[in-house]
Amino acid sequence: MAPGWWKFVTPPAALGAALFPWSRPLSFLCLGTAAFLAFFFRNPPREPPSDPSLAVSPADGRLLGYVMEAGEASDDELSSYLDDPITVSVFMSPLDVHVNRAPLDGRVVEAEILKGRFRPAFRKDSATENNRAVLLFDGDPPFVVRLVSGAVARRIDLYVQEGDEVNKGEPIGMIRFGSRVDLAVPRSSVEELLVRKGDSVKAGETPVIRVKR
Repeated sequence: MAPGWWKFVTPPAALGAALFPWSRPLSFLCLGTAAFLAFFFRNPPREPPSDPSLAVSPADGRLLGYVMEAGEASDDELSSYLDDPITVSVFMSPLDVHVNRAPLDGRVVEAEILKGRFRPAFRKDSATENNRAVLLFDGDPPFVVRLVSGAVARRIDLYVQEGDEVNKGEPIGMIRFGSRVDLAVPRSSVEELLVRKGDSVKAGETPVIRVKR
């Protein structure tokens, strides 16, 4: 389970249990809410590929989620962190696993929370207008992961801070409930783009970019 899951699951579960002798419909409603929240905060184990040249998806896009963009230099914000970036953007539906993972090995050199709006995450302009967190990693190559909130998502929890070393596939954060994550890598470091728009991906396991070695 993702860190902090019990703070969300325990209250409706306890209320549902307390209401069971008095009102079955309300009890089942509360217990159903607890079950959905437990499902949302799941954190299944992931095994990244051992090949160091493979960057994996930082987010799940499987259960109604998908790759929104692949290959485009998404916006000026990412270009301010990296020179001429190649990007892969993944939309996560509320049914997808929301624990986000490091696409490559690296050290966090910058972690910035940028306040913004709460537009639907599948809109392209949400990347630079919504509430978001930008993580810059000093790796081989350097890369950026941007966690963008959505219309329902109102909070971004970062599991890492500046100076932390992470390995490929390790959890780095989570967005609640329905959002997008962008990965950016310098174009000069990219050997091959491995996904395209509309593909399904699994965080920490699906290779999305092959970097030069």
